[in-house]
Amino acid sequence: MDESLIEKQNGNFANTVLGAVPSVYGKMKRICKTEYKYVSVVSYDGIPTFRAELCKYKWMKCFSSCREAALAVDKKLLEKGQKPVNILVQRHCT
Repeated sequence: MDESLIEKQNGNFANTVLGAVPSVYGKMKRICKTEYKYVSVVSYDGIPTFRAELCKYKWMKCFSSCREAALAVDKKLLEKGQKPVNILVQRHCT
């Protein structure tokens, strides 16, 4: 029988699975906001990254550029049936 299945049955599932997974990002420090909505600059162990976060949908993702993060926010909003707020907004010509 598989060891992971035995651990699940014994109630030690959380200790074996979660304890074995290392921290991907390390310690996070919020640096500042950006000009785009729902995008901020954060630092993971001294490495600055752009974090796109929609708390309403419990969604967060990190990117290497601010534009990529803003575009991901717009795509997620479109996926959820909302209007985009950053890059994919239609501009009205007058």
